[in-house]
Amino acid sequence: MNAALRSGTPESQTHLTVRDLIERQAERYGDKVFLIDPDTDESTTYGDMLRLSKTVAEDLRKRGVGKGESVSYALSNGRDCAMTIMGILYGGFRATAINLVAGTQAISHVLEHSETPLIITEARHDQLLDEALAGTSAKPERLGVAELLSSIPSEQPEPVLSELAPVDDGFLIYTSGTTGRINKKTGKAWRG
Repeated sequence: MNAALRSGTPESQTHLTVRDLIERQAERYGDKVFLIDPDTDESTTYGDMLRLSKTVAEDLRKRGVGKGESVSYALSNGRDCAMTIMGILYGGFRATAINLVAGTQAISHVLEHSETPLIITEARHDQLLDEALAGTSAKPERLGVAELLSSIPSEQPEPVLSELAPVDDGFLIYTSGTTGRINKKTGKAWRG
């Protein structure tokens, strides 16, 4: 990592990607706690966050997801959701949230229009996703979050990932805002 990344000044962070920030924080804080799951009290360190991010990113790449392509997540809030989002962004993919309380029509719209090839989810959401997908031409693969995050290798080779730039999209969000009509918004997750 270069000296500008280590300096920690706001100016040095202007052109960082999420991947840069994850690596920087893992280097700086290593075994310190990054987050605690409020439901399970399970702690995840900054080092674990980096290893999980790499594992998720590499798994998605091996499944054929390309840079900038949407990866949807239909997950309850918690550690697994946070680590999934970090891994999607680390890999340079576009994180597309599925709002589980938005109703099947809104979920159908997101899945149809985001062109997501993959939904990371939990079995308890299968019925809702089945109902939402029933009226669409979307046929995304489903990947269980437990399978995805089941093991963190202590040593792992560097994943083969695309280069990232601050101008790359990081999020694809659908919102109805004040109009009541679903609108698509992309966001830059890479700016410091």
